[in-house]
Amino acid sequence: MWVKAADYMHALLFLLMHFTAGSPPRGEEYRSYLLRNTKHSKRTFYWSADTIMTFQRYHKGANVGRPVKLTPRFLPPELNSLFIEYMLLVRSVQSFIAGLRGNIDATRQHMDLWVIQRDVAMDGEDVSRLVTTAFLERANLDLGIADYRHLAAYFGSAIKQSYCMKFPIDEMSRPSSTTAA
Repeated sequence: MWVKAADYMHALLFLLMHFTAGSPPRGEEYRSYLLRNTKHSKRTFYWSADTIMTFQRYHKGANVGRPVKLTPRFLPPELNSLFIEYMLLVRSVQSFIAGLRGNIDATRQHMDLWVIQRDVAMDGEDVSRLVTTAFLERANLDLGIADYRHLAAYFGSAIKQSYCMKFPIDEMSRPSSTTAA
């Protein structure tokens, strides 16, 4: 029961982030979202401009030799504490439980990956299904994933405009070397 509730909380938090943190990534792009640095990649989550920022280094053309675009997205301040509490109270417990079960890979994945469910890393289709299912349960609208991206882009644009009034754009566009998530 607790595992289902934890997955549900992740889905709702994921949906809120998807709709409110700027132009949303594609489902496959979320796979690159890391919670902490690994041997091969830098983390995605940082503290910048008084909020949590995701700094994405993946895009759909990267696998055909195009240069990687760096894309910052900012969570609304209302999500900061919810995200931090989720990471401390839910995700850390999921990692601990996976360790008790002897699943070392799942323990590491809960600490490293943003898109994980039931101890398994999610792929792009899983992420798209997560967004669709969570939105259907809350809004009772049957939309395709492209429609969700358009809705999220609309909400993200409105939120970005409010941030632009509050913070200078040049400070928002790059992570500080001293930031920590």
